[in-house]
Amino acid sequence: MDAKSYLEEIKWTDSRIQNKLVEVQQLRYLALSVSAPVGDITGGSSGTKSNDRLGTVIAKIIDAENEINAEIDRFVDMKRERIALIERIPKQLQQDVIHGHYVQYKSLVDIAKDKGYTYAWILEVHAEALRTVQELIDKLPI
Repeated sequence: MDAKSYLEEIKWTDSRIQNKLVEVQQLRYLALSVSAPVGDITGGSSGTKSNDRLGTVIAKIIDAENEINAEIDRFVDMKRERIALIERIPKQLQQDVIHGHYVQYKSLVDIAKDKGYTYAWILEVHAEALRTVQELIDKLPI
């Protein structure tokens, strides 16, 4: 895997988790909008269809939350692994640029401003840092 894709997995995975969280919010809203059964409160058959719909939505919410929890566990491990690799970059500015861009999701323009360098210089540092990351990736055990 190339260095850029390896590092971008952090943002892609985070985005997938955020999308799933929105889906759960939508399912919760749906569960709240499922109408309560009207009719016999003694447990007759008049409310069965509505109860089934509510049960189905609740089951989907639980399934989605379980998926999200598993994805978050994988995300935390993957992010920790990538940060450990970033911390092995020998030049501090390269570390800062890579960490800022791929872990904190900052633009290279913002990193240049924050660090007091030109955007062109940060682009060069970023390119060199990616080459360093690639060398580190190539040394990882398969």
